[in-house]
Amino acid sequence: MKTLLIFFGVLMIVEGIPCFAMPEQVKSAMETLSTMESKTLRQVGFGMMVGGLIIVGIIKL
Repeated sequence: MKTLLIFFGVLMIVEGIPCFAMPEQVKSAMETLSTMESKTLRQVGFGMMVGGLIIVGIIKL
């Protein structure tokens, strides 16, 4: 449980860095995302999940 909480804490730090460091670019990216088709967003999200699983798998070996 402790490891999971540490993971979420680190995730929040990593996710917060772009908003803190370059808020205007984040706003622009969000505007671009809002105009993308749902199918494209699903494909990008799926690709990121698969990529994350691969990275975790490699690290666990």
